[in-house]
Amino acid sequence: TAETAVAAASTAGAAALALTPFGTQIIQALPHVDLRICLLQAGASLFASIFGFGDAVIAVPLLAVLFHFEATQAAPLVVFVTFFLTAANAVADIEGGIQQAAGRWSTSAAMIGGAAAGVPIGVSALVQVEPWAIRAGVGSFLLLYGLYDIFGSESEEMPASEEAKLASVATTIPYGFAAGFLGGAIAEPGPVAVVLGKARGWSPPTLRAMLIRFFLPVQILSLARFNAEGLLSADIVAQGAAALPLVLAASAAGTTINRKVDPEAFSDVVGGLVAGLGLLCLSTAYSDFLEGTASRASSVLLS
Repeated sequence: TAETAVAAASTAGAAALALTPFGTQIIQALPHVDLRICLLQAGASLFASIFGFGDAVIAVPLLAVLFHFEATQAAPLVVFVTFFLTAANAVADIEGGIQQAAGRWSTSAAMIGGAAAGVPIGVSALVQVEPWAIRAGVGSFLLLYGLYDIFGSESEEMPASEEAKLASVATTIPYGFAAGFLGGAIAEPGPVAVVLGKARGWSPPTLRAMLIRFFLPVQILSLARFNAEGLLSADIVAQGAAALPLVLAASAAGTTINRKVDPEAFSDVVGGLVAGLGLLCLSTAYSDFLEGTASRASSVLLS
């Protein structure tokens, strides 16, 4: 299966990495991984495999609330793990002819081109903006997307030949840029791509194939930028590597469920969940903002 192929490739890569100084640091960090975080990421991957996206939508806010992970820790961890998940799904789609059937290659090229500009700016924002502000941004985005998912309307599916004419700077690249920015800043390029898919009326199989095709290069770009900024530490890689077996198993289970149920039937439930997580993020961001304001005021009074 695709999951087995990716697992084998990952094992070979890990064996080669273990011979390097950085690999030694990762091995030394493995005994300190948190199994609860592994289970959380497996649950997020199960959700994503059923609905086509959502790893970061679930994982990033819960990592912040439950484990006090700042965005600069959560984003690299989530992208590191979901990269392997996306690779497994891409291999399965190619083997099954799903990517070829989806077509729309010019749309994908325009989106990836926009994302290539958006990812570096998103990572810069992740590093430079206050943690509470990043969390507030995540919360606002999730709340708005959740409401859109519940109340937004869908268009009729557009033929691929007609859509090719729309893959221009004015209509597609801005979506790619926004998705790339969010991929770099909060590890989740999916919602913007879903909004584009709904506007174009993509069927669920087409949407899932387009998301996978778009996510893979965005995740590679994001990981490269995280590494350049020093965010992809040995501890983060060790935590992600420990989660991979559970994540790949959850992905296989989610793919099976996806083929047996209609994810669209649960669209309102998913939208409500996403909006609820957004409110949770906003609440904790506001609390952190108040604590920071009080701390700064105390420092001024004591100085």
